[in-house]
Amino acid sequence: SVGGALGQASHRRREILADCLSAEFLLVSQKLHNYGASDLGGLSLGLPKDRLYTMPACSVGRRSAQTTLYHLAETIVRWISPILSFSADEVWNLLPGDRPRSVFSETWHWPPPAMTGEESLSPAHWLSLRMARAAVNKALEALRATGDIGGSLDAEVALYADGPVLEALKALGDELRFWLITSEATAESLSAGEGGIQASLEDGQSLRILARRSENRKCARCWHRRADVGRDESHPELCGRCVINITDVGEIRQHV
Repeated sequence: SVGGALGQASHRRREILADCLSAEFLLVSQKLHNYGASDLGGLSLGLPKDRLYTMPACSVGRRSAQTTLYHLAETIVRWISPILSFSADEVWNLLPGDRPRSVFSETWHWPPPAMTGEESLSPAHWLSLRMARAAVNKALEALRATGDIGGSLDAEVALYADGPVLEALKALGDELRFWLITSEATAESLSAGEGGIQASLEDGQSLRILARRSENRKCARCWHRRADVGRDESHPELCGRCVINITDVGEIRQHV
């Protein structure tokens, strides 16, 4: 799934199911609100946008993003049905595919299991990535407040860390920039660079963040600022990634 969205939803589902079975609907409401404000709004709905807007319609990357959003919708509409009954009923009738007349006669939706194997990221990896993303967002907000950047895609970020955080950041490779929604992102050990903002993550690990405005040209299609914008003479306003996405089978994405 995109950015570990289905794995996070599965974790929330276990909590919400336990509260529903205990008729603790106040706790269900609180957890739904927190999920919508943090996981859903900031990650599960924000991260797939680049895939949906820029990748070829039939590409695996775009279709996997659509599949993730579909399973999230099927899951969440059942979560809210005991509390937001009218809204759940309206959403239910707008979802694609043949379905029973009412959501209230349905059981829980169980999304497919997350990817496993050498190419997958563990829950610990995603936790480290989420903490790092929160720290980077604070650094970007400081740049936004001073007028150095408008949106996060105006920025490029260099991160310095050690231990599990560095391992998680490096596991994303070039997709780290998509996770942070910046035009460029790199990760190195703490001893590799100087300067930047020192951040202490929730679990006590250290992260140094060097964020600045990118001097590269802005791609007219994806809005990322990349050094290869205009390199293809037949598409002078596009970055190399967008050229691949409109002229070939499209880029390959693994995690984000």
